[in-house]
Amino acid sequence: MENTWWSAGTRLAIWTALVAALSLLPFRMKHALGTHGPWHDAGHLGAFAITAWLFLAWHGPPRTALWRLWPVIAFALVLEWLEAAPFGNPFEWGDVRVDSLGTLAAWLAYWLYAKPAGRSSDT
Repeated sequence: MENTWWSAGTRLAIWTALVAALSLLPFRMKHALGTHGPWHDAGHLGAFAITAWLFLAWHGPPRTALWRLWPVIAFALVLEWLEAAPFGNPFEWGDVRVDSLGTLAAWLAYWLYAKPAGRSSDT
């Protein structure tokens, strides 16, 4: 039995809380941390690839993994809305697109490297 303190669900919860906290920082603080600039898209891609990988490790097998990723995409949409709506900022669809690409990259990597032995064409 998996240790409940550091279970897959716990890792996912801690990670998503960190992503949400960083995403919802005031722009001034984000700028000071360097989250806007040349590495902005790479940060989104990496953050959501890790989120999706942790979600897949917690939630299910590769056979049904692709459709099970809708909560990760929903998380990206909700975070983007929370960054935009309360402050009257524009909704950044480009960020959601990069988040989705990171999610799909994680699914592909998970399918290729974490699938159980003996499965050849499960999607």
